[in-house]
Amino acid sequence: MEAGSERPISIVEEEGGPILFLRGAIDIFLADELRQAAIDLQGREVDIHVCCQKADHLDTSAVQVLLALKKGLQAKGKAVKITRISSQVENLLKLVGLTDLRA
Repeated sequence: MEAGSERPISIVEEEGGPILFLRGAIDIFLADELRQAAIDLQGREVDIHVCCQKADHLDTSAVQVLLALKKGLQAKGKAVKITRISSQVENLLKLVGLTDLRA
């Protein structure tokens, strides 16, 4: 079982760098928590991987946070990549034109 698996938003430290795990529906009610996690990760100046395997839905507030994270990391020569994508999130990425975030 991965660390923090019961939480909708968690950061797990891995050898290759931190992974941001998203689970369930990430919506406006979790936007502040996601934003804070993104700020914390952006300050590390490493590539960030976001695991969406167990994410059911990302609303526009979650997409905005991921876009801001992408922009902030790109300014530092780093990247954000979404890994292990659920079919629901895959469809959303296609719909909003963010398939470039896939790892």
